[in-house]
Amino acid sequence: MAQIIRSIIHFFTEGIWHINEASLPLIKRMFIGALKRITLSVSKYLEGDLPTHAASLTYASILSAVPILAIVFAIGRGLGQGSIIEKVVRENLGMNQEFTDTILGFINSYLAHTQNGIFLGVGLLLLLYTLMQLTGNIERTFNSIWHVKRSRNIYRRITDYLGVFVLLPILIVATSGLSIFLLTFAGELHDYQVLNSTVRVLITLSPYIICGLAMTLLYVYMPNTKVRFSAALFPGMLAGAAFQASQYFYIHSQIWMTGYNAIYGSFAALPLFMLWLQISWSICLFGATLCYANQNVKEYSSAHSVRDISRRYRDFLTLLIMSKVCKRFEKGMTPYTPQGLATECNIPISLVNDIIYELRTIDLLRETHDIDEEVIGFIPGQDISKITVNLVMQRIDKNGNERFANRPIGTIKNWEQIQKLRSQYLSSNDDLPLKDL
Repeated sequence: MAQIIRSIIHFFTEGIWHINEASLPLIKRMFIGALKRITLSVSKYLEGDLPTHAASLTYASILSAVPILAIVFAIGRGLGQGSIIEKVVRENLGMNQEFTDTILGFINSYLAHTQNGIFLGVGLLLLLYTLMQLTGNIERTFNSIWHVKRSRNIYRRITDYLGVFVLLPILIVATSGLSIFLLTFAGELHDYQVLNSTVRVLITLSPYIICGLAMTLLYVYMPNTKVRFSAALFPGMLAGAAFQASQYFYIHSQIWMTGYNAIYGSFAALPLFMLWLQISWSICLFGATLCYANQNVKEYSSAHSVRDISRRYRDFLTLLIMSKVCKRFEKGMTPYTPQGLATECNIPISLVNDIIYELRTIDLLRETHDIDEEVIGFIPGQDISKITVNLVMQRIDKNGNERFANRPIGTIKNWEQIQKLRSQYLSSNDDLPLKDL
């Protein structure tokens, strides 16, 4: 039994990544491809400690719920559609109307106070800060899944995220109007059984489709990197369906809480609401890992051993990446993107992102954007004729803290002798600019 368990573990950790799918029949190829994606998703979900991230986002969501809903209600009422948004909120918060009335009371009170005098400016600033904190936490979690070290700058965060929250109430009104239209249309088709049945199926599936598309867009636009729509579509639809299922369970499970309602009143719904949020964020983050697996599964056969890479091989890859960036810049070509470097050098995107982050830290690379500021590329951080092999290695060696227990490095015994030996090793007459390497 122990041998069987070890064989299974070895297959999912090592063996599966060495299978050549191209030589397999179509059905087996699809099965192995799906198995690789599921294995990679589960591995990243556990290794990235995403359940803890889901708990953190649950806490942040509870703190941000009232201010964010206040934004949605304010915009919705400005459009004259406040009643529709209130109806959607009541339907999604469940059957505990006392709990829902309490939340809506908080929202109305929040909006009333933000319209008075000095509190208007303070309330708006607090609302903006809450919004930025929540979206920032979500982006950092998604970036960790995609091995992206840097988040959007503050300007892009404000413009991108405020745009989303401005469009949110409009989308709620539009989808509610579409549902009403389909229900009315279905009611007028009594004599057309086929069309009537088709419309009713569309009405039933519309929440799943809309939620799936929303998840897909979240997976595409939230990480600060290029995510293909094709890689995000299936995970988004799967996560949307799972989210709708969890919501159905959340709404109908409140029927079983009548005993707790008699004791705790409206607060009885709070633990279940927090549990539902935790499950929802777990579904969302697992979908994000599946999206990452879809886009990067082909290169994972080498990526799973990145953590064991030797120092000298990492240095070689660092010089290789820096050399290609310098040569491309010298030729006046479009700057490399991280994905472009990963493809060109045939190395995992996660390792490319780590090396790029280090080269940016030591001021050897700079970020650049296209006209629409959507595609991120990288160019040399200084004159390419001065970026040599020795310069790169010296800056990598000096990167970081060189103090231990508050002792300056100059007081450590033999430090100067060791530095002299390293200088002799690095001071080679064959030093070359990386553009000529």
